[in-house]
Amino acid sequence: MLVASCKPKEEANHLRFINQVKNLKLSYQNTKCGEWGGDIETIIIYRDNYEGPLFADYLKQIKNCEFSIDEFVRTESKNRIKVSDEGQGLIIECINQLSASKLSRENFISHVGLRSQVILSDSSLIVYDYPSAKWTKFEMLTKELLEN
Repeated sequence: MLVASCKPKEEANHLRFINQVKNLKLSYQNTKCGEWGGDIETIIIYRDNYEGPLFADYLKQIKNCEFSIDEFVRTESKNRIKVSDEGQGLIIECINQLSASKLSRENFISHVGLRSQVILSDSSLIVYDYPSAKWTKFEMLTKELLEN
């Protein structure tokens, strides 16, 4: 007896919803200044064309904690970072972790400065979490991208 099955080859997470006209923005604000928030890290994921590789632009705005308003003393950036297969998996994990955190937490009034968000540029995906929890997958993605 012979049993055969045809299953398409599974490819790595290629994030096909990100293309030359739609990008994905991930943003995370830490609590360096307590309830006033802190540094803001932003990663924008994009492609030059549909079949091309994914790239990321990274921006970190360093906040001055002497003022309660958003006054940033300097910025750090790195552009056109090629996203590895591991990085692509971490992007999906970032979205999943933030979504699960948002949906499982009871709504309460807080004085926490953590703020996290994922936004697809055509607004078909928006996850905004405030007050947020520590976004460990974002930290892992940032580390992965900056070590490239």
